[in-house]
Amino acid sequence: MAGDWSERLKRNLAAKVETHPIVEEDDFDPLTLSFIESLEEIKQEIETIKDSNGVLFTALQNMLNELMMKNAEAMVSANNQFMHLIMRKLDELEERITSDEPAFTNVLYSDPELFNEISARGEAQVAAQEIFEAEESTEQEEQIPSEVVEGYNQWQAKEIKWSDFVKISGGIKKAGEFKKLLSSSS
Repeated sequence: MAGDWSERLKRNLAAKVETHPIVEEDDFDPLTLSFIESLEEIKQEIETIKDSNGVLFTALQNMLNELMMKNAEAMVSANNQFMHLIMRKLDELEERITSDEPAFTNVLYSDPELFNEISARGEAQVAAQEIFEAEESTEQEEQIPSEVVEGYNQWQAKEIKWSDFVKISGGIKKAGEFKKLLSSSS
């Protein structure tokens, strides 16, 4: 760009000298002459920068290529680690499949009779527990007088005060015991 301006200025100068033979370089003012000289220096600096940018560009290309190679190596390494993990898991799966002794047993498929016995045992235990709890609560309720049960229900419904329930129960200690028994049975 600076080279274009200097060339134009030189051509204009040459054209003036040709058209006006009496105009010489000495006729230009010092500012114009220094401008022309500085344009020549700028032109040379631009050429130097172009040459150095070529080296810089080459260095950047080399760095980019090195970075791409390192990224590719990292990807290959990660891929190899992943493949080793998959191969190890496949080996473990194959070992489990071919082994005569499985790591766990599905009783439903291997011994359905045992599964039914275990299931029935569990249901029987739950049923026995429910029967025991029902009998126990019935016995407890039979031991509690009916007026105390009514008083407890009225106190729960906030129809009477706690002090009234204590009077019905026959004292604070008995009221606490009755409350404990009745709240656990409900």
